[in-house]
Amino acid sequence: AFRKEHGHCHVSFHPDVKTDPELRRLDKWLKDCKAMYREYQIGRRQCTRPYRIVALDRIGVFVGKWQQRYSHLVEFKAKNGHCNVP
Repeated sequence: AFRKEHGHCHVSFHPDVKTDPELRRLDKWLKDCKAMYREYQIGRRQCTRPYRIVALDRIGVFVGKWQQRYSHLVEFKAKNGHCNVP
């Protein structure tokens, strides 16, 4: 629901995350998922339910900052016809 409404999975950036208990719980859960995924990537943790990683990856939970910035640049170029960001 959050991703559908806001177009991303970055709950931490929402202005109400500190005051809304539901957003705080969602933010903590996502941070825990990301931490477990990082541990899985470096081999410190085994994945017993890989379908969860696939599901979260499909909705963009594990999109890194580089990928986000690149997507914004692609949108900017489509709108402005160039990549000379002010």
